[in-house]
Amino acid sequence: MLHRPLQSVARICNSRIRALATYVTQDEFASSCCKLDLSPKDKVVVALSGGPDSMALLYLAKRYFERVAAVTINHGIRAESEDEAVRVQKWASELGVEACIRSLQLHASPNQGEARRGRYAALTQFCLNEAFCTPCDGLLTAHHLDDKIETVLMRIGANSGINGLNGIPSKRLLQSNKLDSTLLAEIDPELRARLRSGPNVYRPLLSFRKEQLIATCREYNLNFVEDPSNSDTRYKRNNIREALQNLYKTIPAEDVEHLANTLCDVREQVVLACAQWQENDQVYSLNSTGDSATLDIDALLAKPKTMAHFLLTALVSAIGNSRRISSRHRHVEEVLSMAIATRHALEHGDAIPPPWCVGGCVVSIQAKRNNVFQHSKQKSKKLILHIRRQQLRA
Repeated sequence: MLHRPLQSVARICNSRIRALATYVTQDEFASSCCKLDLSPKDKVVVALSGGPDSMALLYLAKRYFERVAAVTINHGIRAESEDEAVRVQKWASELGVEACIRSLQLHASPNQGEARRGRYAALTQFCLNEAFCTPCDGLLTAHHLDDKIETVLMRIGANSGINGLNGIPSKRLLQSNKLDSTLLAEIDPELRARLRSGPNVYRPLLSFRKEQLIATCREYNLNFVEDPSNSDTRYKRNNIREALQNLYKTIPAEDVEHLANTLCDVREQVVLACAQWQENDQVYSLNSTGDSATLDIDALLAKPKTMAHFLLTALVSAIGNSRRISSRHRHVEEVLSMAIATRHALEHGDAIPPPWCVGGCVVSIQAKRNNVFQHSKQKSKKLILHIRRQQLRA
């Protein structure tokens, strides 16, 4: 048995070993990139805020990829934003990466959604036209596991339905004019092939905790800044983050992580079921320009509501450009309710409702005569749901 002084030394050493083990190793990062089909030869851009997450990402990316550029977005919301951007640019240069600064012209008090849209517009422009002589192969963002858990909980609280369980996808298309079609592309291989042009957004740190990224910065002596807005309780995400820290005192973080991943797995099973459903039955037909679709209401209502809900969500978001997941959920509930009510109305000889607008779409229901039995005169009405993009007035 060790003497007390030696026991103390052993505890200190073991504590130090555990602390060292928490940082993200280069091999772990390489494994994460391989799972996303990212090659060391890809030309990538790192979205660099200067926080511990993005500084750790920049350091790891520089050692994995042959060609790395970085871009720092100055939102101009805080007085010190410009000075911080210049400081972050200097840190990137010390790591051997050229970082460019792009400043946004936002109004005095933008909300987080407006800031995000402006940020991604600037990132898209940089990745397609400015980073290299040709468009880059991918944009890397530093979203991590804690972000994913927070997003899942926020979407549950926003009544976002099955789609909200995905949290943050590890990969999606960059170009903003096609973002709303990526949900439908999960179940439509033809659309997915059409969307493959252009770079993707990749999140190679989604399996790592924030504390691991902070440990990575400490391990490699990386500078970073802390954005004070991350502790501003006016933002819902920050309140969720604070609540999670209290939750972790009662329920281990690993258990909460397991729950979030399980919910994501449930969503993935629904996606696979919908993809198989479309492949086998061609439930819906999307036109070549992607601004209208038709589908069989009876086929839709015959499936579990979760599948019908996901399919309609994908179509409404793709056609109507409905970006807010909570809004899409409400819109889809309205369409499903109207479809059920119309089926009941026809059975009682009532009229079909007129077209209505929902989620940036014009939705209408049409009844067609349909022979039930081949050698019978009995007929029924087949209900077809039409969804087309609403034309906005100039």
